[in-house]
Amino acid sequence: MKNKVLRSIFFQIILSVSMISSVASQEHVARLMIIPSDSFCLAKGCAISDKVDSDGVIKPEIGKAIMESDEFVAILGKLNALFANSGFEVDNIQNELKKMSNESILTKLKIHGKENVVQETPKELLLRTSNVDFVLPLDFSFIELNGEYNLLVRLRCNDAYNGTEVAALYKSEVFPSTMEISEMLELMIAESLPLFIESINKYYEQLFIKGREVKMTLIMSYPFKRLFDENFTYNGHEQRLDSLVINWVKENSMNGEYSIELINSGQISFTSVHLPMIFTRNGRTRNMDSRTFVNSLRKYLTTEPFFIDSKAYYFGLGEAWLEFN
Repeated sequence: MKNKVLRSIFFQIILSVSMISSVASQEHVARLMIIPSDSFCLAKGCAISDKVDSDGVIKPEIGKAIMESDEFVAILGKLNALFANSGFEVDNIQNELKKMSNESILTKLKIHGKENVVQETPKELLLRTSNVDFVLPLDFSFIELNGEYNLLVRLRCNDAYNGTEVAALYKSEVFPSTMEISEMLELMIAESLPLFIESINKYYEQLFIKGREVKMTLIMSYPFKRLFDENFTYNGHEQRLDSLVINWVKENSMNGEYSIELINSGQISFTSVHLPMIFTRNGRTRNMDSRTFVNSLRKYLTTEPFFIDSKAYYFGLGEAWLEFN
C-alpha cells in the first residue's frame, strides 16, 4: 500500500515538473549530462592512481565507477528519462565515454623556455567531447537495517564551462527494503525536481543576457620569434599586438566583458571572457563555445598585417590556450 502511495506522489510530481518546463519556453534547449560525482568514484575505489593533478590529488575514474555500480546504471536510465521528459536535451554518459576513448589528454607547452606539461583531466575531456551546457554530478549511499533502507542522495547541477554550481539537492529518507534502490532514488529526486529545474532554467536564461564565462590564455612559443609588445600598422594606426588582441576580445565578447589576470610581453591570461551563447554564420544560428571563439581569434591573426600562425589547446569546455609561433 505504501508503495502505491509513493508512486501516486511520484506521478503528481512529474506532472508539476512538466508544467514548469512548458512555462519556461525557450528557443534553445539546454543540454545536460548526469555523471558520478568525484566522491562517488573515490568511494568505489575508482581512481587513476598513477596520474595526479598539480596538487597531487588522485583523479577519479568515471568510466570504471559506472561499470562497477549496477545501482548507478539503473538510476542513470531513470534520471535521463526524467530530465528528457522535463524539456532538456540529455546526453548519455555511457555513449560519451565511448566517444572520448580515442582523444588525447596530454599536451606539452614551452612557456618562457621551460617545458610545462599541461594535462587535461578525464572529466574535462569528457565535457569537451560531449559539449553539454550542464553537468550533474550524482552521489548516493545506503544502509539496510531492520528491513528498511536509509538512503542518502546528493545531486548537483554545475555549469559545464566553468563549474559554477547552479542547483543542488541533498536528501535523506527511509524506505522499505522491498523497493529497488533506483526506484527510491528516483522518488527522492523527483520530489525536489521542480525547484531544481527552475534554478537551471533561470541560470540558462541569464546566460543569453550576460554570456557564458570561460578562461583563455595566449602565450608566445619559445624561443620567442615575436612578442606581444610588437607593433603593427592596423587601419592606418600603429598599435601593439597585445592592444589589438584585447580590442578583438572586447568587440567579440558578450557586452564587451572580460578580465585579465596577467599581461606581459610573452603571455596574456584572461581569467574571464563572457562568450555570446549563439552566433550566425552563413544564415544559420549556431551555439558559441570556447573552441569557436578561439578559432575566430586565430583566423583574425592570420590576416594582414599579422600573418601569425598559432596552435590552439582546449581543456574541457571552459578553458583554451593559444600558442603563437
